Amino acid sequence: MNLEGDVAKKEDFRLVEATAIGTHFSPFDKIFDCDAVCLLRPKGFTEADWNEAMEGCLAQIGKPYDTLFNVYQDNELSCVELDRAALMNACDYEKDFPEFEDMIKKANNLTPEMFYNCSEFEKILEIRR
Repeated sequence: MNLEGDVAKKEDFRLVEATAIGTHFSPFDKIFDCDAVCLLRPKGFTEADWNEAMEGCLAQIGKPYDTLFNVYQDNELSCVELDRAALMNACDYEKDFPEFEDMIKKANNLTPEMFYNCSEFEKILEIRR
């Protein structure tokens, strides 16, 4: 999620991620130095929903990484927990993502595959090397 405003040069395009060093900004090239990428979009999201989600994402910057992957607390975040925290700040989350929340409750966990397999998200782009 690019939350830095104007992008005048390549180095200006930074995204928010949660890694072992915590929730922070990273350059695009660092994040996408990988073998597979899938861009998902919540179905039915409005521009206002996106703005609220981005505000929720920014509010997470500086939190430590969740090495225990405890989806039921938000003082530490893993990468997928960061995405969920941003979504929870937007729209009527419980009403708009019941299937997703049911998947989390059934597994008592949150994984990247849950976003991928949930019908409440649509695949916009998928690349595999």
